[in-house]
Amino acid sequence: MIYLDNAATSYPKPVSVRRAFAGALASSANPGRGSHAMAAAASERIYRCRVKAAEMFGVQNAENIIFTPGCTYSINMVIKGLMWNGGHVVVSRTRGLLSAPMCRMCGG
Repeated sequence: MIYLDNAATSYPKPVSVRRAFAGALASSANPGRGSHAMAAAASERIYRCRVKAAEMFGVQNAENIIFTPGCTYSINMVIKGLMWNGGHVVVSRTRGLLSAPMCRMCGG
């Protein structure tokens, strides 16, 4: 797994990022949540990003690329996946406060 958390470490954002963000806010819709043109366009943009990320990281199937809203969400998703079939998770002290509840919820 490759995890990139650029949002937490890059400030201020480059002008190109700010422009892209403003454009997305002005013309985007919920991807996969409707059949109207804006939702379809949003889904297509996300898929193109997945394809580019897959190419960059050498992933054969772009469907294996996911985007999450943040670090804790990502870590908890991995914990759920590992523990689903009786796996084992070791949590460090620095991440333990946020991840331990998920481990307990999953039976760990």
